[in-house]
Amino acid sequence: MNIDQILTEWCYRLPKGYPTVVNGVFTNKEELRILNRILQENGLPTYERKQKRLLESLTEEDFDNILSTETLSNLDIGAKKIVGRDVQKLIVYASGILSSDRKQLLLQIANDLNGKYVSKYSSVGAVEANFQGMPFYVLLKVLADDKTSVNVKEGTPTLLAQVSDIEPATPATAIDLANKVIAAAKNNDIVGVDEGTRDEVLKFYTNMVSKAGENSKNLKPLVRKLNESISQALSFKVLLDTNPDFEINRASLFNDIRRAAQQIVKLRADKWCPGDIYFVRKGSESTIQATIQEALSRDNAEEAITLLNSQFSTIEDFDQKIQDDHNIVAVSLKESKAQGGKLKSAFKRYEGTPEEYNITDVEFDYDESDLRAGIELIRDMLNKYIAADSDTDYIYVESAIDQIKDKKTLRGKYAAYKAMEYIMKHVAKVGDNLDDAFVGLVAYGFGIIQQGTVSINPPFLKLVSDVSGKPTKPQYFEPGRTLALLSLDGSDSPAEIEIRDTEKYAGLQVVLTLLLVGAESGGDAKRIKYEMNFRYNGGKQITIELGPPKEII
Repeated sequence: MNIDQILTEWCYRLPKGYPTVVNGVFTNKEELRILNRILQENGLPTYERKQKRLLESLTEEDFDNILSTETLSNLDIGAKKIVGRDVQKLIVYASGILSSDRKQLLLQIANDLNGKYVSKYSSVGAVEANFQGMPFYVLLKVLADDKTSVNVKEGTPTLLAQVSDIEPATPATAIDLANKVIAAAKNNDIVGVDEGTRDEVLKFYTNMVSKAGENSKNLKPLVRKLNESISQALSFKVLLDTNPDFEINRASLFNDIRRAAQQIVKLRADKWCPGDIYFVRKGSESTIQATIQEALSRDNAEEAITLLNSQFSTIEDFDQKIQDDHNIVAVSLKESKAQGGKLKSAFKRYEGTPEEYNITDVEFDYDESDLRAGIELIRDMLNKYIAADSDTDYIYVESAIDQIKDKKTLRGKYAAYKAMEYIMKHVAKVGDNLDDAFVGLVAYGFGIIQQGTVSINPPFLKLVSDVSGKPTKPQYFEPGRTLALLSLDGSDSPAEIEIRDTEKYAGLQVVLTLLLVGAESGGDAKRIKYEMNFRYNGGKQITIELGPPKEII
């Protein structure tokens, strides 16, 4: 292709038909990704925009100054997170606001910062601004009063597993059980959690008890939160009763092991091992620390991680005796809403049921107004799923369907959204987030989900709680493969998914990048970008096509 053909193809694929240029420089990151895709497709070198990495420029103090502006300073901010490589994003979690208030608040923040409101990075958009000449974005998320932090989710069952006389909560017993959690958080004789976790658990349940009061209706959230943790704690007790020489650890030793693994495999610790807590043999800390030091001294990363992984047990249930030569059992914790089994078996249901996402005879005869109304309804559902997925940033800008005059294009767009709705129904059925569904579709479509042979990750157990508070059995995962969602450019954080909806395309595209480690990648960590096309065939059928995978070097 010559330069004119490249520019023509690029403009054709851009939502507005031309690229954004500021002072003679292409500045829109998403537009440049499209350009690089075209260049890669034609075997040409990619365009690299020279830009100073802002992570080295904007500091915590800078962001504190940003947070001191009028609208942000008046919010009850419970947490903040700074993410991004080329351009930083400040994600603010505020309590006491409604989700429906966020766009108006973002407009006020944009005014305070002399910035502008942009329709990207979240379902309600973001603020694009500059601080001392450096660009950044502000995203606003709702922090519900009963939203549970990771430390509370994982720290509560760790504490309760060491408390006697624990039974599933009811409205009549919830306050007493919450007070037991509070007492456990204050009790330094209970092991396995650090001071930060104790403080968070203490504050969370003190607040929940205060909110509940005497009103039985207010007790329902407390009962549910307690029972998620009680279910896991009672399951832990099975392992501890069977193996009294073990204790729970989610404190310093747990962190030492994860830091060592991260240093060896050059991945985030949770991508090496999803275990949220460890059971550790009493008296084995010196042995484990010696193994860590020996592993870190090895020049060969595969030998090093194999040595570290040798400490992990391969028991498949909590009522099994742990082998004498293994000192650690890793357990990944999931709440009841995450039940539904392995992604492979869950997404097999996408095959064989085309009538659920194809166009019906009635829908085929929809006029333009009916098609637009149907698209808007499904968009509302999609935005709710995006808003609920706090772990992944979505790049989703809706096309201006009022400007689409061609009925066939509108019908294709409606058909693609109907297929998306079908996926969301399965997400609701199995309790996954939307990103889990997209990752599962790609993994299943390319045959990634299969037995791995390279033991980058150790064996671990996944425990899904029961909302009734009853103990459950864990699911065993053998060592082998790591599969994780990354940012679109292949960096570890934040995880990103792009949903492309343009006026010119009679369908939708979903773009994501996965980290793949295992037999399929030859044992090396590879970052591979995938595209899914929800494409209309012109009749009554919709096809979900997987484009060719492209490795990011």
